[in-house]
Amino acid sequence: MKKLFAGAALVAAATASPVLAQTAAIVDLQGVLMQSSALKQAQTQIQATYRTQIDAYNNRRTALENELSQARDELVKMQKSGASMTVMQPKINAFQSKQQSAQRELMTLGMPFIRPNTYAEEQITDHIEEAMRAVMTTRKVNLVLNPQAAIIADPSADMTSDVAAELNRRVTNVSITPAANWVPASERQNQSDAGAGAAPAARASGASTNASVPPAARRPTSR
Repeated sequence: MKKLFAGAALVAAATASPVLAQTAAIVDLQGVLMQSSALKQAQTQIQATYRTQIDAYNNRRTALENELSQARDELVKMQKSGASMTVMQPKINAFQSKQQSAQRELMTLGMPFIRPNTYAEEQITDHIEEAMRAVMTTRKVNLVLNPQAAIIADPSADMTSDVAAELNRRVTNVSITPAANWVPASERQNQSDAGAGAAPAARASGASTNASVPPAARRPTSR
């Protein structure tokens, strides 16, 4: 009996500890961005400004998808007919090469409107953290998880809509015209990572060393 009460006391103490008393909430960051009225306005502008390029992108994308679909169907037929890998491998290689070429071509075609869209998104995402912290203060939350990190959560723990509303209050409009020297955050990160990786190699050898698409435009997909 004493052991039972001792165990209960330990549970009570642990429950009262600051670590376990945290109030958690869920925030879907992509969902917050998609609810941004400023982003929707920017994408409407982009679709109007780059209509010709978007149409050309979509038309070429459809044509490339048809070509890839035919090549894929041919490979499936060969496989079903029992063709050997010796016969199929060159065609598989050709298909993969064509697929990669199509992705590069579409990325080039889409750059005129992908770049403004990414620029608009970054102006908004730069304010998501401050919007989230404001909502955390209002709701007395001290721990925020993304939906994938939560095993189970009450619907009331989801404050995505609250953060989106706060973000809309803070960011009402953005520009779709990047500065000439602007570089997307993903590219800046890649450059930073490349520089960090190159430095140790340079020291070891004794040498010295001195960046999303609007809804109207669809990205290439493979089946």
